[in-house]
Amino acid sequence: MFKALGNLKSMFEQAQQMGGKVEELKAQLRQQKIEGSSGGGMVTVVVNGLGEMLQLKIDPLLIDNGEREMIEDLVPAAVNQAREKAMQAHSEAMQSMAGGLNIPGLEKAMAGFGLGPAEPSTSEPSESSAAPSETSDSAVTDLNESQSENEDSENDGNALPPR
Repeated sequence: MFKALGNLKSMFEQAQQMGGKVEELKAQLRQQKIEGSSGGGMVTVVVNGLGEMLQLKIDPLLIDNGEREMIEDLVPAAVNQAREKAMQAHSEAMQSMAGGLNIPGLEKAMAGFGLGPAEPSTSEPSESSAAPSETSDSAVTDLNESQSENEDSENDGNALPPR
């Protein structure tokens, strides 16, 4: 029984140490600058290590040519790529911080929140679950063409109405 109390005390001490380290980690992550881009660099987003957007750059040609729809497609892609990179940096920092703590089940709990090593996957990742990558100009063209086809099919009377 006394051994269990000693273990509990040790766990509380480790939790207090971790609390201070978490604040230090947040401060470090807040200072990091992580970039994501899409459209071959036509749209670039900078976020900090916490995933907070700091900067958005749009190629002036997109604006000058009135490419509103393309901008609307490229901005979320760039933001998502930057945030994914920030989440990875955050996860790695959390893993290194918690590495010295001996709290039973911590690694598994962190993995459940995406903050630790995940169980190996037996299936190949689908296109939608793959890590975001830089969107090529041809991919943007393909996206725009598929949107045009969808708009055409909406007018044929058989398509579902927009939400």
